[in-house]
This record gives sequence, structure tokens and C-alpha cells, in this order.
Amino acid sequence: NPEPPAITVDSLVNSVKTVLGQLETQERRYRMALKEQEDQLLANEIQLNNRLRGLLSTLEAEERLNSIDQVEAWQNTVEETSKIIIFLGAASLLVILTFVFLVTQDVIKSQQYRMELESAKNYAEGLLKSREQFMNTVTHDLRSP
Repeated sequence: NPEPPAITVDSLVNSVKTVLGQLETQERRYRMALKEQEDQLLANEIQLNNRLRGLLSTLEAEERLNSIDQVEAWQNTVEETSKIIIFLGAASLLVILTFVFLVTQDVIKSQQYRMELESAKNYAEGLLKSREQFMNTVTHDLRSP
């Protein structure tokens, strides 16, 4: 029986070193591949963050513009309403002044008519007194010739 070749300790150590070297090489490659994937993931994350920031700033700008447009629309509505209120106030004041003028004219005419009626009454009363005196005088003259 031949004996299997004797494996020497040196060859065993060399084999283990070789295997360990290969394992270290594979581990380095694996770590490098892992590092590359991490770097790629970080780059993707940075890109996504930049895109998100861009989208957020775009949304904020659009929202700001919409808010400004809405405020301008409200201001226009307030201005138009103010103009209408001022116009209606002026028209109301004009109507009130017209009514005051007409009422004043009516009161003045009423006072004039009252004064004319009093004057006419006094004149009529004076005429009645004069007639009575005349009638009394005529009847007295007729009774005593």
C-alpha cells in the first residue's frame, strides 16, 4: 500500500494562506461593490432630495402666486364695492337733499297760503263789519227819516 503523499505543514499553511488571501480578495471586492452601491444609493438620494426641493420650491412659488392673485382679486372686489357704496351714498344724499328742499318749499308755500287766508279772512271780516254798519245805518235811516 502506498501511502498518500504526506501533506506538509508548510504546504497546509500555504494552502490556508492562499484560501485566506482569496477570501480577503473576495471580501475586498465585496466591500468595494458594497461601497459602490452605497455611493450609488447616496447619489440617488441626493438626486431625489434635489428634485423634491425643486418640486417644493415650485409648489411654494405657485402657491405664493395664487395667493397674490387671490388677494388682488379680493382687493378689486373691495374697491368695486367701495365705489358702489360711495355712489349709493352720494345718490342717497342727493335724494335726501331733494326731499328736504321739496318739503321746505311745501312748508313755505303752506305758510304763504295760511297768511293769504288769514289776510283774506281779515278782509272778509272787515267787509262783513262794514256791511253790517252800512245795513245798520240804512235801516236806522229808514226807520227815522
